[in-house]
Amino acid sequence: MIALAPGKSVSDTPIFIQRLAYPQHFADLVAEEATRFAVDPLLVYAMIRQESLFEPGAESSAAARGLMQVIPSTGRWIAGELGMLDFQESDLYRPWISVKFGVFYTMRGLRAANGNVATALTGYNAGPGNAKFWRDRSGPDEDLFYETISIAEPRAYLSLITAHLAHYTRLYGSR
Repeated sequence: MIALAPGKSVSDTPIFIQRLAYPQHFADLVAEEATRFAVDPLLVYAMIRQESLFEPGAESSAAARGLMQVIPSTGRWIAGELGMLDFQESDLYRPWISVKFGVFYTMRGLRAANGNVATALTGYNAGPGNAKFWRDRSGPDEDLFYETISIAEPRAYLSLITAHLAHYTRLYGSR
């Protein structure tokens, strides 16, 4: 429907259609974990939309799983950090685990990046070491940071999440 809109952009369609394209599924779960780990819930929605389109059973070619596409090795590390001794890789398909782990990992990325969302998002996609390397090379300049990212996937990821977050913020307001 958005593609058929006269202006061909999301914001040219009626609000109810925009909200279908940018939903807030798992709202109670996202609100709880975003509050617990002090992460903007609209950022969490933008990430889930990009990572899995809100499909709990999603799995990537890199074996990332669930709503927030956490890879098993990262899942095991997060489970240890959270004291979840009975964690199994299949738990990553459970929405409450995927969102908890994804938001926790985002919070850790934000802390490591001194609150810089672009650096944290890049780290979520390409690993914190890569994000730090690119940030160290670019300094505080956000445009230069984007241009410094030398791998296509995290560059695209950062652009897409930024666009999704702008739509979520416009549709649901800042939190």
